[in-house]
Amino acid sequence: MKTRLEWLMYDKSQVTDELIETRYNIYTQSSYQKAVHQIVYLQDIEVRKQYSWDPSWCGKINVPTLLAWTDHDPTSTVEEAKPIQEMIPGSELTVINEAGHWPQWEKVKEFNRVIIVFFSKIPVK
Repeated sequence: MKTRLEWLMYDKSQVTDELIETRYNIYTQSSYQKAVHQIVYLQDIEVRKQYSWDPSWCGKINVPTLLAWTDHDPTSTVEEAKPIQEMIPGSELTVINEAGHWPQWEKVKEFNRVIIVFFSKIPVK
């Protein structure tokens, strides 16, 4: 558990005993055991292709869209975000620096600021 969480984080010190215990408690719930099948199912490349980013459906997104990326996410680089941004009309790409896969954990204040600023620009109907 610790190794996996450290892999996801840019700042390894963010992997606390409390976080490890919390994730362990989630992963050992029977409901999670059922859900993990769906998560692992998407690792099959033929299945994953059905859900990959594609201009045919991304171009139909017509609502404000924020792509919140980080500069140290081991699962996807900033360079991979740019084509997605181009596929979604009017989308906004924001990069949170010195964070890994969980910026909401590693950079709480910055993550919240990014989200609040984005939503504050959307007119209320």
